[in-house]
Amino acid sequence: MTFTTFNNTAAIDNMPSPQHTDTSIMRIDIISAVPKLLESPLNESIVKRARENGVVEIVIHDLREYGSGSYHQIDDEPFGGGAGMVLKPEPLFQLFHKLTSEREYGERILMTPDGERLTQ
Repeated sequence: MTFTTFNNTAAIDNMPSPQHTDTSIMRIDIISAVPKLLESPLNESIVKRARENGVVEIVIHDLREYGSGSYHQIDDEPFGGGAGMVLKPEPLFQLFHKLTSEREYGERILMTPDGERLTQ
């Protein structure tokens, strides 16, 4: 798969139309507990034009659809107690296995909370 960096919006305006049938379209699957928060920024500006022109396909998956119980719970209290909540692994693994069984991914990028804290 070829990834291209665009330095200006004119390059995106000249991209192939949605009828373009090139199989090298970039697909991005996003797993989120709050998918509606992502709809607006992904439907604006350069990303919007790239989606409309068939350069990228972005699919947002609602993690709560894989949650347990009548409230589709995806979080739980931390093991050993303490403040806050942590994500349950089961809903994430169920959705991840579903996605990987449907298609092969060249890259898998997972977010982690163990990075450096950003302070200014």
